[in-house]
Amino acid sequence: MTVTDTAPPDGERPPPPPPAAITFEGEYGKNPLAEAGFRAMCRHLPAVLGHTARMAWANDR
Repeated sequence: MTVTDTAPPDGERPPPPPPAAITFEGEYGKNPLAEAGFRAMCRHLPAVLGHTARMAWANDR
C-alpha cells in the first residue's frame, strides 16, 4: 500500500474530525462558566463591554 496526495477513487472525502472539547478537571480546576446561566451572563455583559471599551480607549485614543 502506498500513500498519495490524490483523492480516493470514488471521489468522496472522509468527514472532518469532531471539534475538540475543552474541559477543566482536577481538585483546583473549575470551569467558571459551567454553572452560569444565560440571565447571569446577560447581567454581566454591560460591565464587560464597558471594561473592554475603557481598555481600548486607554490603548488608542
